[in-house]
Amino acid sequence: MDLLPHFSIETWTILLILIGLLTLYGVWPYGVFKKLGIPGPSPLPFFGTILNYRHGFLKFDSECFQKYGKVWGLYDGRQAILAVADSTIIKAVLVKECYSTFTNRRNLGLTGLLENAVSIAQDEQWKRIRTVLSPTFTSGKLKEMFPIIKHYGEILVQNVQKKVDKDEPVVAKDVFGCYSMDVITSTSFGVNIDSMNNPKDPFVKEIQKLTKFRALDPRFAMGVNLFPRDALDFFTRAIKKIKENREKEGQGARVDFLQLMLEAQCSNIAQQSNGMEQPFKGLTDTEILAQAFIFIFAGYEPSSNSLGFMAYLMATHPDVQQKVQDEIDSVFPNKAPLTYDAIMQLEYLDMVLNETQRLYPLGGRLERVCKKDVEINGVTIPKGTVVMIPPFVLHRAPEFWPEPDEFRPERFSKENKESVDPYVYLPFGAGPRNCIGMRFAIVAMKVAIASLLQHFSFRVCKETPVWSLAASSFQETGHPGANSIAILRNDVELPPCVWLQCFYGCLCHLQSFGLRGLLEKAISRAQNEQWKRIRTVLSPTFTSGKLKEMFPIIKHYGEILVQNVQKKVDKDEPVVVKDVFGCYSMDVITSTSFGVNIDSMNNPKDPFVREIQKLTKFRALNPFFVAIFVFPFLLPLLKALKVNLIPQDAVDFFTRAIKKIKENREKEGQGVREKEGQGRKKAKGSYQGARVDFLQLMLESQRSSVDHQSNGLDQPFKGLTDTEILAQAFIFIFAGYETSSNSLGYTAYLMATHPDVQQKVQAEIDSVLPDKAPLTYDAIMQLEYLDMVLNETQRLYPLVGRLERVCKKDVEVNGVTIRKGTVVVIPPFVLHRDPEYWPEPDEFRPERFSKENRESMDPYTFLPFGAGPRNCIGMRFAMVSMKVATASLLRQFSFRVCKETPFLSPIDLFQLSCYLSFSSHAFSSALEYGVWPYGVFKKLDIPGPTPWPFIGTALGYRKGVLTYDRECFEKYGKIWGLYDGRQPVMVVTDIPIIKAVLVKECYSVFTNRRIFGPTGRLKSAISIAEDDHWKKIRTILSPTFTSGKLKEMFPIINHHVKILLKSVQQRAEGDDVVDIKQLLGAYSMDVITSTSFGVNTDSINNPEDPFVKEARKLTKFDLFSPIFILLYIFPFTSPLMNKMNWTIFPHEAIEFFARSINKIKKQREEGGEKGRVDFLQLMMDSQKHQSNGLNDSQKALTDDEILAQATIFIFAGYEAVSNSLMYLAYELALHPDVQQKLQDEIDTVMSNKAGFTYDTIMQMEYVDMAVSEILRMYPLGGRIERVCKKDVEINGITIPKGTTMVIPPYVLHFDPEHWTDPKEFKPERFSKENKDNINPYVYLPFGAGPRNCIGSRFSLLTMKAALVSILQNFSFRPCKETQIPLVLNTKGLMRPEKPIKLKIVPRARPTQ
Repeated sequence: MDLLPHFSIETWTILLILIGLLTLYGVWPYGVFKKLGIPGPSPLPFFGTILNYRHGFLKFDSECFQKYGKVWGLYDGRQAILAVADSTIIKAVLVKECYSTFTNRRNLGLTGLLENAVSIAQDEQWKRIRTVLSPTFTSGKLKEMFPIIKHYGEILVQNVQKKVDKDEPVVAKDVFGCYSMDVITSTSFGVNIDSMNNPKDPFVKEIQKLTKFRALDPRFAMGVNLFPRDALDFFTRAIKKIKENREKEGQGARVDFLQLMLEAQCSNIAQQSNGMEQPFKGLTDTEILAQAFIFIFAGYEPSSNSLGFMAYLMATHPDVQQKVQDEIDSVFPNKAPLTYDAIMQLEYLDMVLNETQRLYPLGGRLERVCKKDVEINGVTIPKGTVVMIPPFVLHRAPEFWPEPDEFRPERFSKENKESVDPYVYLPFGAGPRNCIGMRFAIVAMKVAIASLLQHFSFRVCKETPVWSLAASSFQETGHPGANSIAILRNDVELPPCVWLQCFYGCLCHLQSFGLRGLLEKAISRAQNEQWKRIRTVLSPTFTSGKLKEMFPIIKHYGEILVQNVQKKVDKDEPVVVKDVFGCYSMDVITSTSFGVNIDSMNNPKDPFVREIQKLTKFRALNPFFVAIFVFPFLLPLLKALKVNLIPQDAVDFFTRAIKKIKENREKEGQGVREKEGQGRKKAKGSYQGARVDFLQLMLESQRSSVDHQSNGLDQPFKGLTDTEILAQAFIFIFAGYETSSNSLGYTAYLMATHPDVQQKVQAEIDSVLPDKAPLTYDAIMQLEYLDMVLNETQRLYPLVGRLERVCKKDVEVNGVTIRKGTVVVIPPFVLHRDPEYWPEPDEFRPERFSKENRESMDPYTFLPFGAGPRNCIGMRFAMVSMKVATASLLRQFSFRVCKETPFLSPIDLFQLSCYLSFSSHAFSSALEYGVWPYGVFKKLDIPGPTPWPFIGTALGYRKGVLTYDRECFEKYGKIWGLYDGRQPVMVVTDIPIIKAVLVKECYSVFTNRRIFGPTGRLKSAISIAEDDHWKKIRTILSPTFTSGKLKEMFPIINHHVKILLKSVQQRAEGDDVVDIKQLLGAYSMDVITSTSFGVNTDSINNPEDPFVKEARKLTKFDLFSPIFILLYIFPFTSPLMNKMNWTIFPHEAIEFFARSINKIKKQREEGGEKGRVDFLQLMMDSQKHQSNGLNDSQKALTDDEILAQATIFIFAGYEAVSNSLMYLAYELALHPDVQQKLQDEIDTVMSNKAGFTYDTIMQMEYVDMAVSEILRMYPLGGRIERVCKKDVEINGITIPKGTTMVIPPYVLHFDPEHWTDPKEFKPERFSKENKDNINPYVYLPFGAGPRNCIGSRFSLLTMKAALVSILQNFSFRPCKETQIPLVLNTKGLMRPEKPIKLKIVPRARPTQ
């Protein structure tokens, strides 16, 4: 089976490059916060963390605040978002650094005219606009505008009065929405409207267009303006007209925002006309329009929502409402008219308003874009980052607000307000770029509430939802009191008649996925009038009469089916039912579609069979199909390029075939007419005498239409064109093959597992067809119980997963509104298993479909072939062909399960493989690349988690590799199977298998480690090289790590130990809390760098040393880099990446070390450093021996091989040594008794603080025990891996070629079967007497066998030297910063969740 489309090498190269670039584009920015040490949720490619907004971004922000603290990182797509709830940073962002760094808000683009609005404009333009507008919002100006606001407050009262008079509940969103719209429109544009009573006012309609803003509007992807062009044009004309009228009439007493902006413009023009040269300060006409727009856009929703929330809160807190009313009555006795000054005196109302805005802030988030790299309060903020401040989170933080979910207006009393931190209460933002209209908004809201509470009280009613104020229950839509109350019905079931009633009017399209090419004319794909015409032509083809005429063809292939099964029975072989029923279905459908006789079981290479198989290998994940699914706007382009999902060579083949068949039948038909005369009824209109198949019937419809036209009858062409005939023939195959063969397979399985049912079917067949009488159409129709069995099979396993129709216009059905363009999906599988309609639905009970039961069945809950005018046209044909197959077989055989038959769970539709396999070929073909390898372990009966397409079992690693391995060990035992992407991985903890893999079969089968991708110049490294290349390098390097060579290198280690001690001394004297990894990591780096490259580094005191910086780049290995992700899903791209010089290692670091080695080598060759002993020198010596003729040419290392070994020593050694020392220091601090034993041993071996040597360190047995125990508890590598080179069986387990064998030391080291109290730190486990009892294959810190870690001795020496030198003079102690117990992060390499911090104190020695 072909796994990939047949593209040329060039096409694949371009496609892979595009995939690579697309992957890089999708994940490139996602390392920002990780590098800065800022926590946050993990981003997904392209989407970032945006999918977490599904349940609302306010809820998401609250969850992040609780999980990550006051600072966390998000990604809106590729945009880095730094969320801060730290008041110090908030103050800096909003106030202190506003003008220099955080001037601008995030601009989502496509704002068109609104780019000039005060809330969107940037930098100098914003400053100028803000300067001009600020005087507009002063108390004096608002006082002048107060009559406008008051006027609409009175209209609000009148509108509510109408509702009260009728005793109707008030939808708060409606009345407050109209009030807000009227106030804002009047003050923005200077027009008087009444949107409640005059909703068709042009201003109202156009404003509603503006406020219907959709963040997921497709225009985002098309680079056009998000705001409706007609609305923009309307308001542009309106402002121009208003401006002209005012200029003619004179401004008079009119005061609104539009007038104030026009005055600023006039004032500036007057100054310029007086000869004053200055930058233009007034607003342009475009800018005036933009401000008017933004006042509506930014003011309408916040004001109306806040008023709705306030009404709801007072209705549910009548004591608060009473206080507000008392205050209003006091300030406005006897319902006195409202005035600006009096409104400002309503202090308690102000408190209620503030508390409402605390609970439900106007804007969900405040955002500022960082213009340059900056550090604030210890947090680095890179240029381009969007800093997001979440008021909702701040307003609900218990740290700032006691019992934050309670509604308590008294929080904002004068005495309490002074103690509120202004940067934790931000309903209108803060600083120079706060909401310019906040005073206006507060006045407008106060007027509305005061006007209403003068006359009415808010009360809850039965339509008022009961709603918690807790943040956890807050939803961003459907606020009670803020939105219309929608009473949702649970009963949304459509009545039976709806399907037929709505079909022609609204729901006659099937969903189109594009690129169908020829199949656009197929009956199941055609639309509207074309579909009606084709259906009309084809319907007579599927009548009982026509099927009866075609029955001999079907019966013929039923006989061939019996013959093929007989061959299997004679050999006593189990039958793969998918194969036999698949061939039967293909033969029947092909013969009836194209009129050709084939036998696909015995002649699989028949051209028709091969081309049909191409048709049925439909890949839903074809690159073009995926492109359409993700980017539907590409469809017209791909159609124009004639890209088609159906293989073109198959289309061409069948086009030629039909043309040839048609010509042959015309010739044969002409011969018949010449011999028998055209008057003979049988010959008229028939091309081939007695031939009856679908092709012939379609050709006759074509001929009939031609004859009709030739007789001079003018009418539209009703027959099918040649292209349409071909399309129908295609769709019969495409839609019929899988469905029929799968249903037959399921039927066979169910009868094999229900022999009582099978016996009833056979008894019925014997009764209707005694003595094996020949099958006839009429006899088949009499098999009622077989019909019941087939129906029950199709109920349990329906032919299609979904029925779909596209809605052509807005329609309401049974109270449910269906919008134009919506795809309506009906899921037969769900309906067929619904206990409401089917008692015990997972049971196989054919009697459900008996005559008496069927009459009471709702036909719209059993839909194997759909229903209505667009049901499956071929259902009768399918039923006849299935009955023939089943009856033919059961007359001679019985179905029985065998050892190869899998257990089929009730809903396991697509999991069957091997024998009795009925998996949907269309589905498996669609995912063939992504799931192809996933049957390996199932066939071998090896347990393991269920893999996902493409990613395998990778999602299990979310908790960490080591945690996942331990969970699998506990669940599956000593052997289990995983899939890293498409790579089968067998994990073993069985000792005999481990021994065979690592030792016995190392050279023959398990020589190589797994390579994760292109390694570039490091392909020659000892841990990466393969087969003979590895053997050569290992042979050369082995002498380098002998005790003698390490003894010679000990002075280098000792030198760096002394530097380490000086650093420890400084920290001890300063009583510092020490980051242990930082301290011991620097020592590890210095030792490995010096011994690898022969350079003296001091990373403790000189962290900027070039060698140190480049070495650190090597150790920052990211398993989630774009290259790794691409390789994980598409491993076949690795060779291409190698050719493109892509590598998983940092290129610049490798090149730096290459230049350095060349330079060092040259210097040593010229200077003759004979006394120098390090790994580099020893490898150079191997070259010299070869050049002196002491070795053959295969034994010396090349320069590239030397570079690879030196670099891999750093990569493999740094983390291993530094982490082991870090964990050891931690355990010793928590186990002072063990630490004391170590110090006693050190004092004994090294009396009077004598300097240590290689030999003295080797004498310290307890030191060795402690190091061994720490390597057990915290093994250096998470896994040991070997790749199987050929199929092999070990200890009864078959291991296929190409499988990666994984041995998990972490699991083995904590297995209670091998270690008593495995979580306890007990160095005595490794005493001489105990060590002999330890199985060497359950303790694997450095692996085992020929390919174990070559540097194990060096690593142990490095660790022991550091440990002994520190404990000789100091002790480790825990401190308040020490995390107890230690929490490990096992995602990637094992590391502490928080840095390990300890105190290092001078040793207290007892006096002699």
